[in-house]
Amino acid sequence: MAVIFQPDSYTIEVKTSASPAEHWLETQREMLDLLQCEDERVISKRCYYIELLQNMLPDLETAEKMTK
Repeated sequence: MAVIFQPDSYTIEVKTSASPAEHWLETQREMLDLLQCEDERVISKRCYYIELLQNMLPDLETAEKMTK
């Protein structure tokens, strides 16, 4: 993994052994799963953010187009 810093941006580069789009989607889903497993008192304040993140995830076909 590498982080590349530019004057007005940064990029996180993660090497994968399979489809980068598929790996990225799986990582996003796993992070959402972790957020949903938090303490109920905490999650009640974040449910809208989690729902937004879930709705922002593209399907695999769209994610693969993003890599081209």
